[in-house]
Amino acid sequence: KVSTKHDCLLFRKTIGLRPFEYVTKVRIRKAKALLLNHPELSVKEIGSQVGYEHTSYFIKVFKQQEQMTPNQFRQIHHRFL
Repeated sequence: KVSTKHDCLLFRKTIGLRPFEYVTKVRIRKAKALLLNHPELSVKEIGSQVGYEHTSYFIKVFKQQEQMTPNQFRQIHHRFL
């Protein structure tokens, strides 16, 4: 039997991130695509679609990853579309 700790270690050796960090990066990448491609969706709707139950937590995680809020990201990058 393989332990959860061992699974996490193998994942980190292979991917270079802990599983939780990887999932966060995937969620934020998807959120960025939704922010740019679906201006009709609110930040709350996007957070929900990428797996965040609470909008405030989604905004906090997004800001940690991108150094700006989802709305700031959308405003900055909207000019380039």
